Amino acid sequence: VVANDLFLSLAAMDKTLGPSSRRELATRVDGLDTRVRDVLQRRIIDPATDGVTAALGDAPSRETLRAAESHALALAVSLKTAARIGLGAAADKAVVAIRRACLDRIDEILRRANGGAEDRERSEVAMYQSVRLIELVEGVTSARDIMADARRRLGGTA
Repeated sequence: VVANDLFLSLAAMDKTLGPSSRRELATRVDGLDTRVRDVLQRRIIDPATDGVTAALGDAPSRETLRAAESHALALAVSLKTAARIGLGAAADKAVVAIRRACLDRIDEILRRANGGAEDRERSEVAMYQSVRLIELVEGVTSARDIMADARRRLGGTA
């Protein structure tokens, strides 16, 4: 968010400056986009998929779930900036990988569900964890549709 706001502010400033001030500003911020691109790639985009999928196993710890949510949220918040500085395809690839991993986890949970009340509750909690991660990277509409479909497949009401 900060990087995106910074780039928007620099673009707005550039429009209001005269030629000499514009050159001075360009000199002062030279390489900024490269540094932001490097940090965004190494610290947000690259670790996002592994950070999220770590929470998709059986009974992940609270710390693992929190870390996964942090990775998902950081990626989602960075999508505009990533697109602006040439990392849109890499960020989109991470979103798709996270979605696929979460959907695969939901399918696995549904295959293993045996239909008992206790199992149903455990299955819904596990599915919700996967859906929550999708919600963070794709938004509530996508997550709501996926959860409704998963609950229907589990044998409940959407």
